[in-house]
Amino acid sequence: DKTAILGFNKEEGEMAKEKAIKALSQFLRPEFLSRVDEVVAFSPLSHESLVKIAGLMLDELKEPLAEKGIKLGYDPAVLDLIVQKGEGGKFGARDLRKVIRKEIEDAVANLLIDQCDQNLTMVSIGVKDGGFVLSSVAA
Repeated sequence: DKTAILGFNKEEGEMAKEKAIKALSQFLRPEFLSRVDEVVAFSPLSHESLVKIAGLMLDELKEPLAEKGIKLGYDPAVLDLIVQKGEGGKFGARDLRKVIRKEIEDAVANLLIDQCDQNLTMVSIGVKDGGFVLSSVAA
């Protein structure tokens, strides 16, 4: 019985798999549990992976802004702050999306509205005092 394996030096994935099987056995009747072919346990994303994902998500803002003739630039520290604010959430990369929407996309939208009479050509995002700072360049 794999759920009764005892010992040290188990990898995190092995422990997660055992926990999943135990949870399934409490939830499913034995005849349904026997139909489960395999349990896949996913490892938490590393900080480096989350930074890359945050960069991809932030880059998604470039195209809609480019359609308006506006370039988007950001400091690498922005990605670290996004990850820092999103870490600890239980939804992994979805928590990063929430931080970007709430703290960056809204700020960019407000900046565009506030400066709608100017011909903006660039929006830059930086970090100051633990928060995001936006600046813009007009033609």
